[in-house]
Amino acid sequence: MSVIGGKLIRLLIVYFAGFLTAVYFLVPPEQQGPKSAVGSVAQIEQPVSKTEILQSVSNGLHKCVDVTKEAAKDVGAKIKQKIDEANQPTK
Repeated sequence: MSVIGGKLIRLLIVYFAGFLTAVYFLVPPEQQGPKSAVGSVAQIEQPVSKTEILQSVSNGLHKCVDVTKEAAKDVGAKIKQKIDEANQPTK
């Protein structure tokens, strides 16, 4: 059973790494304002509070957990289907 578990873990890691890479490349880049003079630093118009950052990170983590749960259900169903197919007697 540990061999199946190890393969499952590797499969999930590769799957989510590919998924995150696809999301990274498909998300449009942030809109940048007009270019400022060379050597000057762009000013942030409104500072971001710590609570906003924490809330954003928390929401992102919850979304990640939800996606992971759904993927685990799908993978579990496929594994069960394959096991059932393997256990059926052949004619």
